[in-house]
Amino acid sequence: MSTRALIAKELKNGKYKTIYCHSDGYPKGVGKTLLTEYNTEEKLDALLNLGDLSILGKQLAPDPTKPHEHLDWQRDVTLAYGRDIGEKGTEAREYTYRRLLKASDADYIYVLGEDGAWQFTNAKKEATVWKNLAEELHDELQANKSQEETEEFIPKM
Repeated sequence: MSTRALIAKELKNGKYKTIYCHSDGYPKGVGKTLLTEYNTEEKLDALLNLGDLSILGKQLAPDPTKPHEHLDWQRDVTLAYGRDIGEKGTEAREYTYRRLLKASDADYIYVLGEDGAWQFTNAKKEATVWKNLAEELHDELQANKSQEETEEFIPKM
């Protein structure tokens, strides 16, 4: 069973440019990748331009010399339904706030606000409570950073 998510950008007109992501939609999956890899408006715009996703990866573009399709995709590369699988009607959509909350069967909704901060909510909860993604993942990101710094000093055999 997949943990589904919506990924959105708050627009100046009060609407939200939105795509669907099928896999790993929980905060330590899609949320962490959004926070660390798609943390600018430009990077998010490039992601949203791909349309709906099967998998969100750390990278947008696959290596063109290697296969990148549904059953044989490059790890750490985003797998888009339109670009990589050939599905139609997968383009990003603009939703009102109300429609965003009711748009799909998503478990989580992530929004990059006009203030540049990622917010998220568990869409399956009865009450909509928005949380700051960076604050929510702070301890995990610090632990990962410490581990990476430690690994740099371990000689490779």
